[in-house]
Parts: sequence; C-alpha cells; structure tokens
Amino acid sequence: MVWQPLASTEYADDLVDLLNAEDLKSRLSQGRFT
Repeated sequence: MVWQPLASTEYADDLVDLLNAEDLKSRLSQGRFT
C-alpha cells in the first residue's frame, strides 16, 4: 500500500468511526447506552 498523506485524514475519520462503533457496541452489550 502506497502511503498517501492526503488520504490520512480520511483514514483517521474511518478509524474514529470504527472506534465509535466499537464503543457503541460495548455500551449496548453492557446495557449502559447513554
């Protein structure tokens, strides 16, 4: 994979979305959805 600096922000956004999704799933599974 060729590193593309201009795509780094898009990658970061995808990573944030993924982390948020994981956090949401863990909150739901623990019954602490707020």
